[in-house]
Amino acid sequence: MSGTLSDTTENKYDALPYHMKDGADLPHRWFDLSHEMQYLFEALLENEHKTKKELDIEEHLGYIIDITNEASTMVSALAERYSKR
Repeated sequence: MSGTLSDTTENKYDALPYHMKDGADLPHRWFDLSHEMQYLFEALLENEHKTKKELDIEEHLGYIIDITNEASTMVSALAERYSKR
């Protein structure tokens, strides 16, 4: 977490609707969570962040593979064209 006021784990937890917390028998406020539960929420949010990064990386790798395939096709076509001369 970068530590800005709006993106802290505490603020994300506190912003969850009360009915969701009530349904899971969780306290309404971050500071009422046990330290173990606070650690769990921090770990979950960190894993969510990593998953998004991994998805972005996979998307970028897909673009790189597409460009590489196009370049390979172009090189093959050029090699065939100039090998006939």
